[in-house]
Amino acid sequence: KSRPVNLTIRSGEVVVLTGRTGCGKTTLLNLLSGYDRLDGGEVRLCLYGKTIVFGAKARNVWASPGRLARLGLGRSWQSPPAFPFMTISDVWPIATRFSSSSDTFNKANLLRFLQSCGVSLNKPSATLPFGHRKLFCVCLALLTGSQLVFLDEPLAGLSDDLGNRIAALIKSANEQGRTVLIAEHRETTGLFGPSVRIMPWPDNP
Repeated sequence: KSRPVNLTIRSGEVVVLTGRTGCGKTTLLNLLSGYDRLDGGEVRLCLYGKTIVFGAKARNVWASPGRLARLGLGRSWQSPPAFPFMTISDVWPIATRFSSSSDTFNKANLLRFLQSCGVSLNKPSATLPFGHRKLFCVCLALLTGSQLVFLDEPLAGLSDDLGNRIAALIKSANEQGRTVLIAEHRETTGLFGPSVRIMPWPDNP
């Protein structure tokens, strides 16, 4: 059952939606990023000075996930994608084609971050441990130079050490201008910085 949603995220914020599994956090991210269609209302995104509006009555060509990515929207997933016959080194140049800006979160820095976490760059990505694939997925969302980033449970399945590392990376990305919306099923107060806005997401009616 759907419910009305009124959500405003200010530029430069980190907003964390918390709620139990199945309450609709991922569905909301899918609607905001163009993967699912709205049955009412609209989404209004401002990416690098361009305002994109889409929804039940205002859907336009800019609402496709690929076009939104090129305009500056990054997205990661609860279950990180696996590329059965491709290594991280193979996938990386493909992802950079979606880059909409250049900043310190460039290819070399993010590759060094992955290596510092023990992630292999030259093994088929499908053979990597879940936590390493999750780190890779978050890094892909940042690699594209996105101004707005949606992260779906980026800490789920990670050890405390890897979770702290990815939280520090997200905090650094925010400090350098990215706006971040995070869906998490557990409390994350303090992990992403002192000015994070926590929004408990209600259970399904």
